Amino acid sequence: MSTPPTRTNPDRSCRPAAKDWFVINVNKSRHFTLAVIIAAAASITTFTSMRGLAMSNNGLGRLQADEIAAEALARRDVPVAAHEGNHWDFLCRLESAARLAHSNTEAKDLFLAKAFEWASDERNLRCAWDRLDAGGGHAPGVDGLTFADVPRQFVWEVLRDQRDRLRAGNYQPAPVLERRIPKGPDQFRTLELPTVVDRTIGKAVLQTIQPFLNPGFDPNSFGSRPGRDRRHALARAEAIAASGNRWVLIVQDVKDAFPSVPRGRLQDILRRKLPEDLVQLIMQLADNNKTRGIPQGQPLGPLLLNVYLDHFLDQPWRRLHPSIPIIRVPGANLQRRRNIIGGTECNLTSTQWPSTRRSFVATS
Repeated sequence: MSTPPTRTNPDRSCRPAAKDWFVINVNKSRHFTLAVIIAAAASITTFTSMRGLAMSNNGLGRLQADEIAAEALARRDVPVAAHEGNHWDFLCRLESAARLAHSNTEAKDLFLAKAFEWASDERNLRCAWDRLDAGGGHAPGVDGLTFADVPRQFVWEVLRDQRDRLRAGNYQPAPVLERRIPKGPDQFRTLELPTVVDRTIGKAVLQTIQPFLNPGFDPNSFGSRPGRDRRHALARAEAIAASGNRWVLIVQDVKDAFPSVPRGRLQDILRRKLPEDLVQLIMQLADNNKTRGIPQGQPLGPLLLNVYLDHFLDQPWRRLHPSIPIIRVPGANLQRRRNIIGGTECNLTSTQWPSTRRSFVATS
């Protein structure tokens, strides 16, 4: 049988090698049956079990699974900043600590005390650099520098220099470069592109705080969250419609979401959740040389938009309209065949939300 694809650097993660594959051992005999669950639309379709697939211990069997589990258990006892393993192992420990901090008070105190130090660690910066270098975001910023322009043998030196600048309080992001891209017929969207160094620092901060903040967002929020996309939102809308006999779905667009975020209000929200030194760094990275808005080309941008919308849209909606579900998705509107009515726009400061419909979808 075919085995799950192996994740290789630079997109390595401490999670399973490929998020769409899960292999479960359901028999401890010499030749055991495997149930292979493939999440095609990420857990929104009916899982298909493939039985009768025999596999010896020479393959991905119980022995390997036990070894992986032992390594994972050992890693839990290693301090995040310990110089053990490579930079990807450091990121695994960092993400684990951030997730644990969401639900454990003692772990939260430690995470908040160390978050800036871990975010600025050169190993975290290197993971961010490698992911961005491999992710296709090669457009240069105002300095004209791309990832390919930095020889690989000098990357560590560049990142250690940025670590020292960050920790000494001497870091200053460069201005963002504006670039217009087509959005539709006679419509354009302005991307604000940081330099590759500023992008890397933003990605490193994202890797630090997203596992901590993400679990606290509304379960019906599907905007730019790991493991969630519009397919999940559509499945959620289908489930709500089927379980509650909700035959009307209103679609409303949060107009110009990124350019409209008031950074002062965003900073107030962040101060309730994160330490001040990290908040100050985030606000430096979120500066787009304008009075409001956050750069769409900054890796931190989607998370910051989620932080803002969760506070000013998702949470108030749940309190004011507990019987009317809201599903928030990024980009294009959901299409649920004949059940779409409307298609209006609002802005981030609007308080005139529909209150008489059966279910509601907001797109940003």
